[in-house]
Amino acid sequence: MKRLLLTLLLSFSVPSLGQLIFDGNTGTTGVQNGAGVWDTGTANWWSPTLLSNTTWNDGLAQFGSSSSAVGGTITVNSAINATGLDFLPLSAAPTTTNQAYHFSGTGSLNLTGPAPIINIGNLSTSGSSTAVSAVNFLLPVNASNLTIQKNSGTAIGFVRFTANNTGLTGLLTLKGDAGGIFLGFGSQPHSRSRGIQFCGATDGDGCHLQRAFSHCRRWRHDQLGSHPHGL
Repeated sequence: MKRLLLTLLLSFSVPSLGQLIFDGNTGTTGVQNGAGVWDTGTANWWSPTLLSNTTWNDGLAQFGSSSSAVGGTITVNSAINATGLDFLPLSAAPTTTNQAYHFSGTGSLNLTGPAPIINIGNLSTSGSSTAVSAVNFLLPVNASNLTIQKNSGTAIGFVRFTANNTGLTGLLTLKGDAGGIFLGFGSQPHSRSRGIQFCGATDGDGCHLQRAFSHCRRWRHDQLGSHPHGL
């Protein structure tokens, strides 16, 4: 009987939270875009599994919803772990007055696993390489063999690494399907990456690199339509 009871208890354990979506306004049910703090103690992550807000779980972090065209600044003041970042479409592409998501603070983002992915959804960025319309990392990002990809829609995805990012190692892969990726870097030191790979431009769009990694020893150009820019 005790063994049977234990089996039943285990079978009704709480399910895995899976991916969580950042919620800029926890006072309203569901996901709301907006600014906020990313730490391990604030329940500002919406769980599609639980249909409620919860604290961060070191899994896949998603940002954005169709509730508005406003992203926001995410403040990180400690070392945060995530298996990847996924930027979902906003209701419209952000403009110079409606920012895409920015990450700032005294902490860092640590993307775990052997090959983490930053995915840029359609209408999550816009327009130009300027910081106001690109997903912008104003703090260190640490990852090995990182892939930055755009896999839906037709708009270009804009990404900037502005802080000191010497924690990016291994091969950096840009996948430019569905509009392509524009990747820019600030003036701070960057990756010790072994190389940069451009691939996946099956629709004729490509990947544009604004500033080369300062420690990169090689890069690979794998497919027509993908090309270096501004090296």
